[in-house]
Formats: sequence, structure tokens, C-alpha cells
Amino acid sequence: MKVLHFLHYPENGIVTVVFELIRHSLSEDIEHEVVLLQRSPKLDKLVAHYGHKVHYLSRPPLQSMRDLRRLLAEVEPDLIHVHSYRPRLLTALASWLGWWQGSVVASVHSEYTYLTGRDPRSRFKRFSERTALHALAAPVIVNNDRVRELAAAAYALPLEAIHKIYPGVSFPEPAEPAAETRPVAVNVARFTIEKNLDLLLDAWADVHTRLPEAKLWLVGDGELKPHLQAKATALGIADSVEFHGWVERNELPRHLAPARVFVLSSDREALPTAAIEASLLGLPVVSTNVAGIDEIVEPDASGLIVAGREGLVQALLRLLSDPATARAMGQCGRERALRRFGVERFVTELETLYREAVAPAAAQQLAES
Repeated sequence: MKVLHFLHYPENGIVTVVFELIRHSLSEDIEHEVVLLQRSPKLDKLVAHYGHKVHYLSRPPLQSMRDLRRLLAEVEPDLIHVHSYRPRLLTALASWLGWWQGSVVASVHSEYTYLTGRDPRSRFKRFSERTALHALAAPVIVNNDRVRELAAAAYALPLEAIHKIYPGVSFPEPAEPAAETRPVAVNVARFTIEKNLDLLLDAWADVHTRLPEAKLWLVGDGELKPHLQAKATALGIADSVEFHGWVERNELPRHLAPARVFVLSSDREALPTAAIEASLLGLPVVSTNVAGIDEIVEPDASGLIVAGREGLVQALLRLLSDPATARAMGQCGRERALRRFGVERFVTELETLYREAVAPAAAQQLAES
């Protein structure tokens, strides 16, 4: 079976999930390839690291359709796994035009604003995506219960028709404690508006006042970096906030392991991969109440789920000031993450769904022959 993963953006957690799936694929009879609508130097590094077969389409709509037609004829996939809005629409159009007839599965990776928005653009996106998914008869995959409910309402599907599959994340054993003895909180994210790093910096200003020896490490990059650096300076916390830049995934343990706590301040998420990675490395997680976080963090056992600036401040002060509690929560979180987010379970569940999706088409081809 040949599976083509169709993605849009090259720099988000979806790419990591897909590449982890391919890297840990358990079945010799399943071949994976990837196609994206955008390219980036960071993605090129990932491709070089993983060694996967990756294709790119032109961005202008008409050219991207021509590229897609050529690619489908070249690759001849048995199944396309669509991972975002534009890939779903382009795949439905290709099927309607008769360029390709095969099976499709669709992943909804986050609580996208258009799933519930009342503005004309959101309504149009919901309608067009619902039409595409029904036309393709595509099974829908989500990674947490909140997105499952949103997708069921947006696409007019029964809950039982939507499959919840937790992503698999692989990381090594926790590194040896680093020489860093100061209390450190770390965040790993793209510097975009939905990550709400402004809220984190506002909260950190209060933390710094009460715990001046504490440090905040921001690991990542993005269009808001100059704004965030300027804000840290304006708040008088520039000396306690370190911008570590974007790092290769295999280098993340080096940036996470020395910290005492992982912190997430997002407004919107899917199932935050960075929080899973931090848990696997034995860090407790402090997070706002975004989609899926309650399926990673057990409150007061493996971390703290909070609301707003003051919630972040109190949770960070509690764990940064109490290394024993932070260590105990981190160990609990690691054990929970190993149970829920193992790679082998993820790959097995997804490959089983692939086979179920392809089976009707294969049976029809056999009957027609």
C-alpha cells in the first residue's frame, strides 16, 4: 500500500507527527511519501535528517492543481492522508475531476477557529470542508476529545464516525541533571499569535519580581520574535528571558532537560506535542486550558492547568520554588506520557485504519477485474 501524506505548512507539529509515523512504520507493505504546499529551509533540514521522500507543489492555485495531477499520476497512491484545509479541498477536486480514484483519511489536528467561527470566512471554510469530506467519504481522525466534538458539529458527523488516535512521540531517557541550578521554566513554540507568548511574558514579569533568580527560556522562532524581545525589554525582564532560537528536534532534550518546569500559554492548540515531549523528559507541565492539555496533564499530579496571567504566575512560583514537588510531578507525567503516547501504539492504530479505509476500494477493483 502506498500512502501519500498531504500537508500545507512545513513548520508545525503536524510535520513532526507525520515524520515520526513514517520513521516508526511497522509494516513493510506500507510505503509513505509526503507532499507539501510550502517549503522552508527548516523543513529541508528535517527531510535530510529523516531521509523521507518529500514532494512540493507550487503555491498558485492553478499551478498547484497541475502539479498535483502530475504527482498523482507519478506516485499512484492507494490512499491520501490529508492533514489540513487546502489539501482536503485539492484532493476532493482531484477526485471529482477523475485524476485519481482511491481512499482518503483526514486528520483534524487542532481546534481551528473556523470550526466554530460565525464570520463569513469561517462559515465558508466549514461548508467547503464538510462538502469535501462527505464527497470523499473520508474517515476523520482527531487527537483529543475537544476537537472530536468540534469536528462532529462542523462536519455534520456522528461522534462514533470520528476516530481519536493519540500521536506517538519518541524521546530518549531523561538526560542527567545539568549543572544549571537556578529555577528555569522553558517554553517550546513557534512565535505566533495563537501561542500567546505575550501572556507568558506578562506573567513572567510578576514571577521575576518575586523570584528574581528564575530564568525563562523561549525555544523557537517566528514572526513575533522582534516584538517579544522588545516586550521583554520594556517589562524590565530581558536579563531573565533567554531566546534560544529554533533547534533541531533531536537537540530538544538538551534545552528541556535542565529546566524545572515546562510552561505553555497558548490560546489554541491541538494536542501540544511540545508538552508531551517535556513530559517524556520528566518535566512537570504548567499550561493554560487549551484543547487536549487535560489528556496530557493530570492536574495536581503531573502538572497544573490554569487560567489567565495570575494562574500562570502562581503555578510557576509553586513549582520553581519547590524542586521536590516539581520532580515528583515530572516523574508522574513521564509515566503517563509513556502509557498514552507510545509510538508503537500510534503506528498500529493508524495503519489499521489505513487498511480499513483501503479495503472497500480494493474489493471493488477486484470485482471489476
